[in-house]
Amino acid sequence: MGVGCVFRLKAPDWFDSLAGMNKTMMAMWVGIALLVVSWLFPPWKDYNAGAPEFRSFIHVPGWNTLNVGKLLLIDAILVTVTAGAMISLSRK
Repeated sequence: MGVGCVFRLKAPDWFDSLAGMNKTMMAMWVGIALLVVSWLFPPWKDYNAGAPEFRSFIHVPGWNTLNVGKLLLIDAILVTVTAGAMISLSRK
């Protein structure tokens, strides 16, 4: 007589939709999530202390300036890598 588990764990309903998602769509959603994170924590320039650039949440008190050039470069790299992953995963 074997010892069995009394409780059976069931995955949430939304997990079934993730499991059915193909790799191309998963790459797209990961790319979108990384873009959102890069917008929430953008690179800033601190002109007061002369300190190097830093990353912080979108609302930073003080005299900090958003480094738009670096943010656009990061976003361009993320979009390029995501598109490349989607193209390579869509080919069979």
